Amino acid sequence: MLLEGPTVFATPYKVIETDYETYSCVYACISFDNYKTEFAFVFSRSPQNSGPATEKCAAVFNRNGVEFSKFEVVPHTAECVYRA
Repeated sequence: MLLEGPTVFATPYKVIETDYETYSCVYACISFDNYKTEFAFVFSRSPQNSGPATEKCAAVFNRNGVEFSKFEVVPHTAECVYRA
């Protein structure tokens, strides 16, 4: 999966684990000159029930050298609007 836009670096996201129905563990690494940044995400179909997805992705990221303890939770509140 490649995301790019007029004001961002093209970012090659890798789905490193998924069950194709309830969760995905996604990772990206960008290096440019002396700059390096990493992105990792836990995607779940249900924000209120992301515990199992979080646990599975934590194990996958840690096995691959991505320190899951540094992740920050993004709250999904009533202000979040999801369109299908």
